[in-house]
Amino acid sequence: MIKRIILGTSVSTLVLMSGTALAAEQMSMEQIQAQLAQLAAQVENLSKVVEQQNETIKQQETALQEQKQASTEALTLISSPPAHIGVVPERQESTQALATLSPASGKDEKPSNIGDLREFRKGDFTLKPFGRINIDAASFNDDEIDHPNGAEFRRIRLGVKGDLPGDFGYKLQIGFADEQTDIEDAFITYNGIQNTQFILGNHKPFFGLEELNSSKDAPFIERAASNDAFAPGRAIGLSASTYGERWTASAGIFNEDPGVSSDDDEGFSLSARLTGLPVKTDKALVHLGASVDFRNPGQEDETFEFEADADNSIQAVESVSVSVPDSDNAVFYGLEAAAIYGPFSAQAEYFIADVNTNSGPSPQFDGGYGQVAWVVTGESRKYKTASGLIGRPKPDKPFDPSKGDWGALELAARYSTLDLSDETFIGGELDTIALGANWYPNKYLRFSGNYIIADTDENAPVPNDDPELLLFRAQVAF
Repeated sequence: MIKRIILGTSVSTLVLMSGTALAAEQMSMEQIQAQLAQLAAQVENLSKVVEQQNETIKQQETALQEQKQASTEALTLISSPPAHIGVVPERQESTQALATLSPASGKDEKPSNIGDLREFRKGDFTLKPFGRINIDAASFNDDEIDHPNGAEFRRIRLGVKGDLPGDFGYKLQIGFADEQTDIEDAFITYNGIQNTQFILGNHKPFFGLEELNSSKDAPFIERAASNDAFAPGRAIGLSASTYGERWTASAGIFNEDPGVSSDDDEGFSLSARLTGLPVKTDKALVHLGASVDFRNPGQEDETFEFEADADNSIQAVESVSVSVPDSDNAVFYGLEAAAIYGPFSAQAEYFIADVNTNSGPSPQFDGGYGQVAWVVTGESRKYKTASGLIGRPKPDKPFDPSKGDWGALELAARYSTLDLSDETFIGGELDTIALGANWYPNKYLRFSGNYIIADTDENAPVPNDDPELLLFRAQVAF
């Protein structure tokens, strides 16, 4: 640009000078001086423009140099941070090891969000932590005997789950309660077939709606007494489950709990569950299901035991209890029904336990429950199509008093019954009425209160013991 200015000015000057020379003879000395003064002024202005341009270029070059230096120092700091910034020298090796599972840029290493919690990914391997804490307290209004009031950590569970290369997956969950450590879920999955999953390891057999539903999602603090008496616990096994838009089917073969140790053959069981949705609309659904569970007791004692408390875990003496020795096998049947309509939900189950003994009478026990729930704040419980289960409500407006938001509130009522007396086996009958309230400040927290009225008959371990109790729980689940 400067060259163009100088060149243009020079040409103009030559033309002017040539014209001046040609007309010099006709011009006076005064006119010549005036022309020379004008030319000198133009040259002076041109010099100032050139100086300003040079100064601007120098400033730009200086700024670019400073930016380059700052970028170089920043990159050096990131690649080799001082010991006092973020990384302690003796922990660098551990930090680098953890970095291999940390979110990173690139195709093979990227972060992923599940809910609001971070899932760590490296290639086809993922890891997501989860867990829960249940803190319970109970206060009894005693009847025939003294039921001590108390509090406990009902559950403390921590675990991880995720995907493995080749359509495989895993889940590991450890429980800490009553100063003991238990293996809850510990299994490997295969998910290579659409809408189908195979599970190998310690997990729940497929029996019943309430038992398969997570305790963190149930509208009451504890499951109904009939569920506690008849539903199988977790066991080592192999199972398969599949589902469609309006149905699920599951089956498996199981050994016993990993904590069982025997000098003789352990027991085994076969379980299956089928569910369907005869009604499914945007506003409502109806769920129906059936389960069957065949169990062979361990050969060490060949005994089936059934017992239950009055819808709580703090009670010291069981409300009903019976033992059936010399058993060959038992077959358990379960029918289930549920409905969801907006903020309203209802659920019921009925169970039958046929125990076949090697000699003598073979008893049949039964029980069931029915319950209703209403989310006062308008949220709805969510149906899980892949498993045929029902999740807890999540507040539309999490707790924030500054905005006038208080989370979700749910009210519930339940009646349950359990009869453990038949033939010569007398364990008693238990009926309970439970009223419950659940407050969900956010999707991770839940505070619950249950008022329970129990009624037992003269055949119960403590005849006609009818306590009332208040049960409370604080829960965090993530």
